[in-house]
Amino acid sequence: MTVYKYKSVIISRKKDKKNDTYGALIALFNINDPHKSGKAPEEVLEYPDIKNVKIYNCSLKFLLGGNDLVINDLESIDIEEKKKRIYLKCRQKANPSL
Repeated sequence: MTVYKYKSVIISRKKDKKNDTYGALIALFNINDPHKSGKAPEEVLEYPDIKNVKIYNCSLKFLLGGNDLVINDLESIDIEEKKKRIYLKCRQKANPSL
């Protein structure tokens, strides 16, 4: 498990057209609501051929326009990949902004 200290993340899916599978992209930012800013992420993690992403202990937003999830007000996030699954454990400020 790796701990990242960023303020927000965007979780997206990425289709592999060759194998007809999906992967996950996790973009890490130092600002809240990064989808509104147009700024590039500080770091992007790419996980090919993922079955699902499990998210624990956080408040999040689902962006209907792009099928992405945004998690704001992070203190840190633990990310672990195991058996084609990604596990995210969030530590957010006491009153996350929605």
